[in-house]
Amino acid sequence: MMKRPVVYLFLLVQLIPSTVFAGDYKMVLGKGIEVCEAYLKNVNSFPKEPPMVCERKLNPSMPDLKKPVWQPLDAKQHFDLMKEIDRVRHHVTKEEYGRFSEKYMPFLQQSVETGAIRLSVAELDVNEDGIPEEVLQYENGECDPLNESHFATPFGRTYLVLTPDSTGIDEQKSKWFAVGGRLGLFLFKGQVFIDHWAGDLAFKKGQLRALTPLSVVGLGTKVCTYSYNEQTRRGKS
Repeated sequence: MMKRPVVYLFLLVQLIPSTVFAGDYKMVLGKGIEVCEAYLKNVNSFPKEPPMVCERKLNPSMPDLKKPVWQPLDAKQHFDLMKEIDRVRHHVTKEEYGRFSEKYMPFLQQSVETGAIRLSVAELDVNEDGIPEEVLQYENGECDPLNESHFATPFGRTYLVLTPDSTGIDEQKSKWFAVGGRLGLFLFKGQVFIDHWAGDLAFKKGQLRALTPLSVVGLGTKVCTYSYNEQTRRGKS
């Protein structure tokens, strides 16, 4: 038999209301564009999800939307590449990075050793020329969908294009992914798209965007923007 204090505690927990996040997305930009309409239908098919700050799920019932297949890359075995990634992410030249890298190297090494930084690669035709690039997915830290600070740098995910020999970063092509926040990639009928969350703290004015990498640098027109309409209520989760 359950002891009386335990029973009281159990009943109390059941009665305490908790915040349940729910919301939907409205199209702001992209009406009539096939991918924008499909992506809106997709994100609104998860009505009980918290704001899609960290991950944007894809509904398996919509086969035109897919995630790239990523192959893990051991950061410990590619530390020279890690230093190059770190330099590019700090937007400094090799000479500038050489001057201050020694000071920050222990922090970089610790992040690699603890697994806080994770790398993976995929072959993707980012600029739609029929020739795939080797795209590097860089992740730093974990992400809590209920903590809006986690969608920003450094707790983020971003993408870079590797050089043909896979040992360095193609800085020019990597500008195709120069979008802030915790990025994601998805494919719509085989075409590569970036998605990411943007908004103020406490999820105010939250927006979700999807666009082609070429649109980031002004060479594409497929851009989708959705406003997030939060509906919070008090109740049992």
